[in-house]
Amino acid sequence: MSAPPSRNPIVATAMSSKRKRAEAPTAPPPPPPPPPPGDASKAVASVQLRPRLVEKDAPELVAALNGLEGVANHGGECAEWVGRRWLKAGVHPSTLTRAHAADGADEVTVTLTCRTHPKRCPWLCTRPPLEGAVALTALCNTALAATVDALRPQLDAFLAAVPNELRPKLIFGSDVTVRRTCGVNHAIDRPAGRPHDEGGGRAGVGGVPAMGGIHADSFDGLLLCFGLCSTKLGTPVYPEANFTSGKPVWWFISQSRTGKCMPRQIERADAGRLRAWRPGTLVVLPAATAHSRPDEPDGDPAVPRWFCRASIRVALEGRKDPDARAKRLQLALLVAEHVWGDVEFAAAARRELA
Repeated sequence: MSAPPSRNPIVATAMSSKRKRAEAPTAPPPPPPPPPPGDASKAVASVQLRPRLVEKDAPELVAALNGLEGVANHGGECAEWVGRRWLKAGVHPSTLTRAHAADGADEVTVTLTCRTHPKRCPWLCTRPPLEGAVALTALCNTALAATVDALRPQLDAFLAAVPNELRPKLIFGSDVTVRRTCGVNHAIDRPAGRPHDEGGGRAGVGGVPAMGGIHADSFDGLLLCFGLCSTKLGTPVYPEANFTSGKPVWWFISQSRTGKCMPRQIERADAGRLRAWRPGTLVVLPAATAHSRPDEPDGDPAVPRWFCRASIRVALEGRKDPDARAKRLQLALLVAEHVWGDVEFAAAARRELA
């Protein structure tokens, strides 16, 4: 019997190596390279805020606004007032809806001031307060109650997302601006000749430019909302506006860190769709939403227009906290996501920070 053919060890080793490579699992492809920094900046710059607006029937609030005309001692002199309230740290914002709190009226006391004549307003410079001052206080309570109730699901979602260590340090505050104008064009006929803004604070005062056109008051995330209501000629709102002259995400990050607000104005061509106004309603929206003064002619100029703007904001206890800016921004991101209702805008801000 002849001997079996001998195997070449070199050939056998090569065949074994090929078999092992064929049986080995294939490695996943390498991840794609990150986009160049310029492309990422362009992507963030193109992100626009698309807020979720809340509309609610507000017959009680409209009736309270109309009722001010009957008790007003404005006499053509005073036509704009503001009522402010701040809660204690850790108190739920629903307390803003109560005229009196069981654990102390100091939590919900309204501080009234007159923006036209701060030191000699006929409504506020008497003791006991006149009927007009009482009516103004009641109007502030009614406006805040309506705004908080309309935004209750969003506020609850925001509070649920706040870290446990920050929740007891939250301080909720509010102010209600009440304004009376009378004339054919309410964008021109301003109370007591003082430039004002339909949505926000004292335009033209303290370095803040007067907003005569379509604008947003603030991109600070700790300013939770505006609640707008009027007896006629509702505030024009443009929820799909494009702020092409700047970068809204960067404005949001900067203003939320510092709390320094700067209104931003846009051209009408960039305003987008005008939201239809429904009489007798309260509209709740972020201060970063584009809006303007009513510019349509008043068909009944002899009847004054009463307008109110209720704002709700949140702050953190402890001004000397070295991490205050980081915590403010942390809260602002939660506001953008849960209160303003724009998850993509909040995600773009987080990507920019990363």
